[in-house]
Amino acid sequence: MSLVNQVLRDLDARREAQPLDAALDGLRSAPPATRSAHKAGIALGTLVLLGLVGTLAWVYLQPPQQSTVASERPRPAAVEASEPPIVQTASPLRLAADVPVSSTPAPGTDVQTGAVADNTRSASTVVRPSPPEPAASTTPPVTTAGEPGRNDAAAAAAETAAATAAPSMRKTPRPLSATEVAEQHFAEGIAALGQGQWRLAEQSLQAALQTDAWHLRARESLTGVLIYQGRRREAEQVLAAGLERHPQAPSLARPYARLILEQGRDTAAIEVLETALVNAADNADYLALLAGVYQRNQRYTDAAASYRSALSLAPQRAAWWLGLGLALEGSGELPRAAGAYRSAIENPGLNPDARRYAEQRLQQLNYLLGRQ
Repeated sequence: MSLVNQVLRDLDARREAQPLDAALDGLRSAPPATRSAHKAGIALGTLVLLGLVGTLAWVYLQPPQQSTVASERPRPAAVEASEPPIVQTASPLRLAADVPVSSTPAPGTDVQTGAVADNTRSASTVVRPSPPEPAASTTPPVTTAGEPGRNDAAAAAAETAAATAAPSMRKTPRPLSATEVAEQHFAEGIAALGQGQWRLAEQSLQAALQTDAWHLRARESLTGVLIYQGRRREAEQVLAAGLERHPQAPSLARPYARLILEQGRDTAAIEVLETALVNAADNADYLALLAGVYQRNQRYTDAAASYRSALSLAPQRAAWWLGLGLALEGSGELPRAAGAYRSAIENPGLNPDARRYAEQRLQQLNYLLGRQ
């Protein structure tokens, strides 16, 4: 302050030393218009400066989230229902936390700050955060506005009904019938026969018959296994049981007739063969066996007829020509018998003894026919 006082004192001393007229000499007063314009410019600049300062102060003093809060208006129920619940519950909390709260608000902004606080409190009061959804749910619940609980229950009931109504993709295995099970055992038995496992084949074939006693092929195969092993009595029992179910089966009648012929049961053998003859008209071996049984029992006419039927299917069989000659000779048809003996000699297949016998019979018949 001492320096300022010193300067003031110096100025006062100069004014006292210099007359007033000399100090004002050469100076002219400014025109009135120039002074008023200068004052107006100063006033205008001051107003502009104050306006800028007020604007900047208003911008910087405004809460940063006021626009966000103001724009947060209740949306239509349809929009709220279409958005995930997690967005609705989290937004009010975030807005309330972002709004700055000042204990001493700046002048001119106390009204806006209070409005923001009121809006924040109302938002936090109306919209409350809901507990997070269980992580196990893979599909969002289908709800409508105003009734989330009831719609959740309805959606769960609809899903349960759809799951119940939907057809099951799992295939339930159908239980096999007795015929199908027997067929499986039969296939196992045939496979075992192919590998030479006779015991296993017998077990599989017996299992097939125990499951289905009408399985014809299993009975035929089991009979063959038993005969091959020399168990003829067991084979006979298996065949007899089969003929009770299939009396007209040539595949059972022929081996059964052979077994009982070994026992001298010719009459029973003929009966069995004749019963199944209806299904053996094209079986040459079957017809020849029946013819041999007829001839053995001196039924020469029947024997000759059966041999002719067999030879019509297999004319190269020399043994059957020999049988036909004997049947014709037995029935008195000597010329035809001689022709049959001649065919037996001409065709291959006779053993030496049978061939020699045919030659002797032919010579004798020629002698008899020559005498007549």
